[in-house]
Amino acid sequence: MNKDMTRKPGEVVFALLLSLISFGAVWQAYGIAGFEALSSPGAFPMAVASVMVISSVVIAVKTLRAKPDTTHSFFTDVLPPAAAMMIVFILLYAIALKPLGVFTDIPCVSVRVGADPVAPWALV
Repeated sequence: MNKDMTRKPGEVVFALLLSLISFGAVWQAYGIAGFEALSSPGAFPMAVASVMVISSVVIAVKTLRAKPDTTHSFFTDVLPPAAAMMIVFILLYAIALKPLGVFTDIPCVSVRVGADPVAPWALV
């Protein structure tokens, strides 16, 4: 690693999340067959997940040792306010879908095939 390397905003969170997911992959691979034998169904997934863990931990350590970049900011370069507001709106819409139920259904879009020809949008 170059001595004057700096880390960009969000790199630490990404590296730690990558390590966490890699440990989860090891756990899932262990659940297949454990450490029974090299020919067991879980041997290859365990080997691959172990390589993932080693790689992600090395990346996380290198990222944590790097000096933070002071010229960039997380909320201006990675997640600007417009993107953050869009994420909030999408989450609110997703949360509102279940409680509102039929109220989010637009009558002109939900025309039923074989329904009453006078009012095909009418509810049952």
